Amino acid sequence: MHDLNPTGIQPTEYNVLVEIRPAAKQRGSILLTDGVQQRDQALEVHGRIVASSPQAFDYAEWTEENPMPQPGDFVIIAKGSGLYLNELHHTRVFRLLKDKDVAAIVDPEKAFAFETETKEEVAA
Repeated sequence: MHDLNPTGIQPTEYNVLVEIRPAAKQRGSILLTDGVQQRDQALEVHGRIVASSPQAFDYAEWTEENPMPQPGDFVIIAKGSGLYLNELHHTRVFRLLKDKDVAAIVDPEKAFAFETETKEEVAA
């Protein structure tokens, strides 16, 4: 497994460093322009927390049923939020955003199961 945070950036105040999927360079056989790729990255709402400030997420009381987001968690983030840090790594894309821009923690197994069930229901 690769290092969660290869950037050397440790967020301060209420900030969180999130890795997002790099934008696709082509759709089918059509190459996408840099502008289209940047737009797609700005609209990306899925990511994984790679680092957070000690002050991040301290505005709520967290429980076992409602845990505080941690590095390694897959999350849903606000569209267009944060600073884009594309130049920090050759193959990975990062956004530095406020903790309140993290909308939800995603359980990859349950999210995938829901997506599969929905597709099966539609096919039936």
